[in-house]
Amino acid sequence: MRLANTDRLLPVLLMTVLVGCSESSPKENTQVAAKVNDQEITVHQLNLAIGSMGEKALSADKKALQTAVLNNMIIQTLMEQEAEKADLDREPYVMQAMEAAKRRVLASAYMQQIATISPSITQEDIEKYYAANTDLFANRKLFVYEQVTVQSDSDNVEAVDKKVRQTQSLTDFTDWLQKKSIPYSLLTQAKTSENISQNLLKPLSTLDVGQVGFLKLDDGFVVIEVKDKQPQPVGLEMATPAIKQHLQQQQQTAQIQQTVSSLKSAAMIEYSKSFEPNNGSDTAESPEPVATDMIQESYIEKGLQGLE
Repeated sequence: MRLANTDRLLPVLLMTVLVGCSESSPKENTQVAAKVNDQEITVHQLNLAIGSMGEKALSADKKALQTAVLNNMIIQTLMEQEAEKADLDREPYVMQAMEAAKRRVLASAYMQQIATISPSITQEDIEKYYAANTDLFANRKLFVYEQVTVQSDSDNVEAVDKKVRQTQSLTDFTDWLQKKSIPYSLLTQAKTSENISQNLLKPLSTLDVGQVGFLKLDDGFVVIEVKDKQPQPVGLEMATPAIKQHLQQQQQTAQIQQTVSSLKSAAMIEYSKSFEPNNGSDTAESPEPVATDMIQESYIEKGLQGLE
């Protein structure tokens, strides 16, 4: 999950229902979007569902989105009613799932609360980050490359490993794969530096146009051939907003991790014997799922979109 901004939890749409009626007729409750067998779906619930969709809701046709989401909520309500008639809400696995959902919602709300303090980012912090990440800014490039992915298995892993180290041309490599009846996928990519994973950006940066490189992964190989490189640098002034938001996100994540570690240190946690951490290690130092699930999409990637 992403670290949801609190303003995304606010309604993004307002639906006003105006019904013409005589003075003696009661006015329709404008806070009710629909009724399903006398069970109300409120406008607030509808707006909350739409708001949780984030940017998808902002870019979609509001009326069409509103209609689609409300229809989905009506279907869910009908299913909920039928489930309750069948006493499914009393089934142990359903009750456990509902409790798990409750824990996630409450944990998420608390994480949002402790991350609301605005981190302090100085201009010096921004300049240091800019200077330390030249591939993303001063040396930013648009890479055009072909990528072949081969899933390894016990029958072909050694042969592919040997062939990939001898490969000088991606065409020769794919021809060889076809002759050996080894399945593969071929993609042509055009991406700027910030949109490429770090483990792939490094070999791409070192390869010249026409050269072939590869990455050996746990489950196979990625072979790339650079077709073109075009410099697309980003100056400090233009990069500053994205860097600032990125550093704020890092500080908030660190704040969350610190809080989680403090809570665990102060709590009395007893493990059953078969679930004790290996070697008695303190798991407070390990990544916390409840915190890492809240990390947002990188503001560097998001903030630099549209510059090319």
